[in-house]
Amino acid sequence: MDIVKRVYLGLPKSLKDHVLWVARNFRTNPLSHKPGGSDVVVEYHDARVYGYNRIKFPSQYISTIWNKGISEVHEDFSKYDKEKQLKIIKENIKRIFARKYIKENFDDVPFKEIWNYEKSYELPWKRLKEYDEDAPNEYIEHQINSWEYQNHQINESIDKNALNEHLENQIKSLEYQNHQIKKMENASDYNELNDYLNGLCK
Repeated sequence: MDIVKRVYLGLPKSLKDHVLWVARNFRTNPLSHKPGGSDVVVEYHDARVYGYNRIKFPSQYISTIWNKGISEVHEDFSKYDKEKQLKIIKENIKRIFARKYIKENFDDVPFKEIWNYEKSYELPWKRLKEYDEDAPNEYIEHQINSWEYQNHQINESIDKNALNEHLENQIKSLEYQNHQIKKMENASDYNELNDYLNGLCK
């Protein structure tokens, strides 16, 4: 098992012992398991402090986490205007810190406070854009092959031919194959699993 090293350089001393790092085994994007990218620390008013490491596109990642969580309380949050969204965010989030690094300078790059509820007048995700990777090709490819995108296509597509083509590509994808294998392993249906694997080898 790989030991994960944490860097706290630049963070306020009061936060260093309170950061709860979100384990990578809860992260489905394979890019989160590759060295490099950005680390982001989000401090809430209720004393929770969450850390996320190896984030390749923090502006999208943190925005998605926030929107999923806040939708339980504010169902229409995404439809609110910027002023109302910002007000709700400031009532919950106190500060956000971020750092961007490559494998070679991992130990040396400090965190910077990039958003503060008292001083910031833009949505945090806008500030995090400068911490996004410069070349998003691999990320975009992964997104297009993801289950989330597939569901989006199913919900949004009117063109049945395009939808069928997309679903056919999903079924051929490595991600779908791994999903099927895991599903069958969990169900202990080894006959079905063997049939499926034999079909892939043809």
